[in-house]
Amino acid sequence: MIPENKYVAVHYVGLFEDGQVFDTSINGLPLQFQIGAKQVVPGFENAVREMNVNDEKEVVLPPELAYGLYDETKKRKFPLTEIQKSFQPREGMKIGMRTPSGGQMPVTVTKVTDHEVEIDANHPFAGKTLKFKLFLLEINDEWKKFEEAPEHGNQFSS
Repeated sequence: MIPENKYVAVHYVGLFEDGQVFDTSINGLPLQFQIGAKQVVPGFENAVREMNVNDEKEVVLPPELAYGLYDETKKRKFPLTEIQKSFQPREGMKIGMRTPSGGQMPVTVTKVTDHEVEIDANHPFAGKTLKFKLFLLEINDEWKKFEEAPEHGNQFSS
């Protein structure tokens, strides 16, 4: 088991349940993150934590271990005239919405009618089961700058 605060470099392929690839590090730089720092979804970190260098693994993550369940309460409607003071909304548009604490939260415009705009603050992958193919390249004590993709580990055996 990889201890807390270690840095790992991983190549991965992320797939939806139907096998469609949604993201990959293959032929590029590996994903690097610190164990225990909550920089990736819990199921991804837990799977990597149990690996050794040069291990390959496939994991299936239910929504609870990935981007969470879809939450209807994260959908809001606003008057179109209020939104048009800031921008002209279009369905599918990704915007940053100010939170009560002053930060920004990414949201998606899901519906625009003549009178209102509906936004959704769920992650686009909320409610989805995800599959990952993982290859652990390195475990390090500190962040490592990769200038180019490592020679090893950028192809999976299957």
